[in-house]
Amino acid sequence: MRSLPGKLLQNIISHGIARIAEFWEGDTPRVIAHGFVSPVLKQIGEHDIIDELRVILSDDKGTTAYFTFSSQMRPSLHQFRIYGRRTA
Repeated sequence: MRSLPGKLLQNIISHGIARIAEFWEGDTPRVIAHGFVSPVLKQIGEHDIIDELRVILSDDKGTTAYFTFSSQMRPSLHQFRIYGRRTA
């Protein structure tokens, strides 16, 4: 994991984004992302592994998604919700 260019997030993020991409319309999603080192890792002297991530995505049709990853959240939560127009 440490040798990947994106480290932990490169290993994790593709799973959540792949689920969201199934519902996407268009080729130019808007993405706002913020990643940071959790206070827990900072306390033990780790400053290189970004283990917290918040992402907001939206597409051309107004579909939005919010993706959160945290290595510190307990209990571990896997939840998927997507909001947008219902299409036939």
